[in-house]
Amino acid sequence: NLEQASFVEAQAAKANFDTARLGSAKFGNANLSEASFIEAQAQKADFSKSNLGSAKFSGANLAEASFVQAQAAKANFDKSTFVNAKFGNANLSEASFIEAQGLTNADFSGAEMGSVKLGGVNLAEANLSGANLSNGDLSGCNLSKAILDRSTLSSTKMSGANLAEASFVQAQA
Repeated sequence: NLEQASFVEAQAAKANFDTARLGSAKFGNANLSEASFIEAQAQKADFSKSNLGSAKFSGANLAEASFVQAQAAKANFDKSTFVNAKFGNANLSEASFIEAQGLTNADFSGAEMGSVKLGGVNLAEANLSGANLSNGDLSGCNLSKAILDRSTLSSTKMSGANLAEASFVQAQA
């Protein structure tokens, strides 16, 4: 049980946290590249400003977790659960969120999301303002009432996406 543990500025590349209980744990500024958090219970964990490149979070519970300004390029969040997650200004290039749950109202404002895989995910009312979604896959996503103002959408796949009442003010295609 590692709940509320502090890993701030830890050098933990390739560490294995699979199935760990990490509720409210602090990982700020940590090097967690290629670390594994498969099926971890990490509600309210703080990964802000951490290096999470190629980290594996599949099946993890990340409700209310913060990934603000995290470097999470190529991270795998497939089948993870998020509620009120924060990804503001994070680097999520080539990250995968296939079958992720609970991303309604998520904050991806200013995030770098080039080539991200979000196909079929429910992003209703999510804040994607200023996000770079170039070459991303949002096919079949529910983007109803999502905010995509000032976002970059060049070559983004959006076939079958629900765009009802979504906002695209000054978005670039």
